[in-house]
Amino acid sequence: MNALRSFVLALVLCAPVLAAGQTGDPAAELLPEGMPDDPIGTGDTHTLRDVPTEPERPPVDPLQPPRAPDVDVDSGAVVRAIPGVREVDHRVDLTLSDGQLRADVVMRFISRAQHRAEVSYRLAVPAGARAGAIEVCLEDRCRRGSPDGSSSYDDAVRSRPAAVPQSVTPVADVRTVRDERGTALMVRAAPVIEGQTLEIRLSYVAETHTHGGITHVTIPARGRDPRAAPAHLTFQTDELLAPAVDGRPAHDRRSGHHEIEPWEPVTVSATHRSGGGAQVDLERFRCGEQTCVRLHAVAGPSGPHRERVVLLLDASPSMLGPARGRMGAALAALLGTMHRDTQVRAFAFAGQAQSLMEEWRTPDEVPLATLGRASALELGAATRFESAWRELRLHRGDHVIVVGDGGLTESRDGLAAVEAARRAGVRVSVLNLADRGTKEALRRLAERTGGVVVHAGAEAQLASRARTSARLEEKVAALSARTIARTVRITRPGMDDLDLGSLLSGEAVQWSGVAPRGTQVVVGSVQRPRRGPAPDSVRGRALASMARGDAGHLSAVVAEDRRRPSLCADSGPATRASGVSTDDHPIVLAEARMCSAPVETAPAASTSNLGRGVPAETVLSMLRGRIVPAARRCFRIDRAGRGDYSVRAVFELELADREVSGAEVEGQISERLRSCLMSTLESLDVPAFRGSVLVRYPLYTERHPPPPTIELRDDVAAPVDRLLGDERGRPIADPPL
Repeated sequence: MNALRSFVLALVLCAPVLAAGQTGDPAAELLPEGMPDDPIGTGDTHTLRDVPTEPERPPVDPLQPPRAPDVDVDSGAVVRAIPGVREVDHRVDLTLSDGQLRADVVMRFISRAQHRAEVSYRLAVPAGARAGAIEVCLEDRCRRGSPDGSSSYDDAVRSRPAAVPQSVTPVADVRTVRDERGTALMVRAAPVIEGQTLEIRLSYVAETHTHGGITHVTIPARGRDPRAAPAHLTFQTDELLAPAVDGRPAHDRRSGHHEIEPWEPVTVSATHRSGGGAQVDLERFRCGEQTCVRLHAVAGPSGPHRERVVLLLDASPSMLGPARGRMGAALAALLGTMHRDTQVRAFAFAGQAQSLMEEWRTPDEVPLATLGRASALELGAATRFESAWRELRLHRGDHVIVVGDGGLTESRDGLAAVEAARRAGVRVSVLNLADRGTKEALRRLAERTGGVVVHAGAEAQLASRARTSARLEEKVAALSARTIARTVRITRPGMDDLDLGSLLSGEAVQWSGVAPRGTQVVVGSVQRPRRGPAPDSVRGRALASMARGDAGHLSAVVAEDRRRPSLCADSGPATRASGVSTDDHPIVLAEARMCSAPVETAPAASTSNLGRGVPAETVLSMLRGRIVPAARRCFRIDRAGRGDYSVRAVFELELADREVSGAEVEGQISERLRSCLMSTLESLDVPAFRGSVLVRYPLYTERHPPPPTIELRDDVAAPVDRLLGDERGRPIADPPL
């Protein structure tokens, strides 16, 4: 250490002498004797005189964007940017009105990195939400966004400004995306500069959901990202009662703010007033060059009405999934929401049907343990409504509720059973406990008979874990609710009519879309639409994007840049009026830009119609072992001893979810034979696989050839006559010799 101090002191003392004009090599004078090379270098043979004072820069190409430095980018669950960028504040103000939720979000970002950077932010939002406004500010320099269908933001964040300003005005854009995590708004902005705060103000609109007289909106968790700040949330509504945030009163704290961590979802809710009729909001507004309409009809809650209910519990093999574990909680909630004098019976059904309760009982008399036996029964490898319909003896006005995973086997007999239920005046509703949607065949069954379809998989899962059954009870209350308007229909000239189902007490019906002149909306009666929001307002932009079904792209750039061709085209110098990247301070992009998407090689087409879910040999072995022997029995019964009998039938099957999800028998055959062949499907044992398998399997039987004719010669006729006798059975004597 003393030697190092002496060396530094010698350098300081010698500096004035050298500056005074000594000749010779300064590096040689400063280096100790015997050390010709740089004492700091390791293996470097250059001397100090060869070290450049400034790094050499490549020449600037005015036709190319500024070259960004080679810096790693961190991709978190929420924030994507260089490591020095993080969010320091996140505020959300929620307002519930007109059946929609408006969210005003403010996000602030800082940087501790020396490079200027772009930030990409994934903001999780409710499904179907659209952005209506975006504004970005860097200190006191702000820029607002407007609808944009071009790549003007991508060009601006890479381009040089038209004239280098004293200070930079930021750019930003936002659009709705859907990925494996759900719906989100992808927000991008630049630049984030060390020592300055970048602020993004964003507003979006989301549709609400009303069940059991309570309106809920759940904002999904943003994600576990250490660079995302906790949200400070407020919630208010002037139309409804008891606003709450995650079940707590919205104004239960002194400041009215609720702190939500980035990895936590949050649910806001409010209650409708009881009783009264339907409240219908019908708005007509401009959406681009077209005219659109938004409908929101809601009815206040009322008590359930008395009726006769038949529970059809799905016992098919597909119920081995999550829906099976949710059945108990769902049935308990369903019985709890019924009128206390409602009469209930229960059946289990699959390929066949079996009664679980022979007599009618009130909801509090129904034994849940008895209903729980349904999942243990083996009733075939299909979900056939016709098998249950044959066992039911119902009257007009009875209500059938199918409780299962939303599946139903499609067949000709099934369609006939649906029509029979409609003609009998029986209403069929569906309680879907799976995480998937309801099959089209089951949905048509409910629509044709005036029933409703309720998806309660998530709520039933929450209740089955013994956390809370409140949300599940609100959801299933629709199955016992009173009907306010039997039909909600939208009639558009030149287009198919839209039937939105029934409006029930405590429930809501919503729709938005393009509506040409002459469109009529019927909610019990014709409603006259009122003028909607201004096209350039927050709600007007969001509604237009919802109605058109686009991503709602907004960009905060200079207007003239939207009319310029992209940098990927031959557009001249890489400059834009809203450019933010310079050769001295290039922007480190959050993600690489590409002028064209990479060419993906399409997978080779499969030569088998069995798909990729299960090997063909497995399916053929199953059909030969189970279908063919039972089909031979059906053919023998239909033949009835006829020698000239010959028919051909083709099974068309769809296999999915461990069962037969679609079945039909084609061919010119009798209905008796068709019904017998369909019954053979009950013995199938479908293996588990992903996706679905389509099968065409032919069956046929040939005519029996006529028996051979034996010539009866004279020497043979006499012994035969002696054995058989004459027509009266008397023996015939031998003729005289």
